[in-house]
Amino acid sequence: LTADQKLTDIGRKLARFSIEPSLGRMLLEGDQQGILKDVLTVVSGLSIDDPRLRPAERRDDADKAHAPFKTETSDFAGFLLLWAALESNGKSNSRLRPYCRDNYLSFRRVQEWRFVRKQLESECRQLGLRLEGQSANDESLHRSLLAGLLGRIGLRHEDGGYRGARSVRFYVHPSSGLSQKRPEWVVAAELTETSRIFGRYVGMIRPEWVEALAQHICSRRYGAPYWDADTGYVREEEFTSLYGLPLSDG
Repeated sequence: LTADQKLTDIGRKLARFSIEPSLGRMLLEGDQQGILKDVLTVVSGLSIDDPRLRPAERRDDADKAHAPFKTETSDFAGFLLLWAALESNGKSNSRLRPYCRDNYLSFRRVQEWRFVRKQLESECRQLGLRLEGQSANDESLHRSLLAGLLGRIGLRHEDGGYRGARSVRFYVHPSSGLSQKRPEWVVAAELTETSRIFGRYVGMIRPEWVEALAQHICSRRYGAPYWDADTGYVREEEFTSLYGLPLSDG
């Protein structure tokens, strides 16, 4: 199958689980990056309600229990950390239930996560995608996820928030591991509006990763031509942007 045919087939299969078709692009890019197994874990985790519970009367205890699943660079990596903990502590339901209870996790949602991941893994194998590969690092994971989230990137703004695609202004959600670090560029899995627009499930990115994935939709302009005496050519500067966000300047 061609990449377009695979994407079409993945889109149909994702629709059966009420999962966004854009997640199919993440799976294909994960296959290209050789980290499909980890991308599957994250994509299936994003497709369900977050299994981490934070009851109002036990917030401090819940935050302590969830702390091992947080990093300062990637909320997506947090899904991988949580998955690894579940796999090592909950192979059977008799062990999984008390582990979920003690760590403020929803047993039902964890079961749903496992079910969706298992089904997607089966579909990916049928499409000939490679499940055997290396473990993801932040760069390979975020590059894969970016393929389906190009409209949810953000550039840090001086007001403490982020300037998003098409002039949307959003803030990293306080529950994110990146809420204090505030990197220059981020991608968010979703944008939700309450008192303000928040980006949830956020990861650090670099603009050159965006440009590499968005060649077909980037805007470019050229200017400042000059003579390059060493090569004998006229050169000019290129300015690249996506949805109004500057990716490269000169």
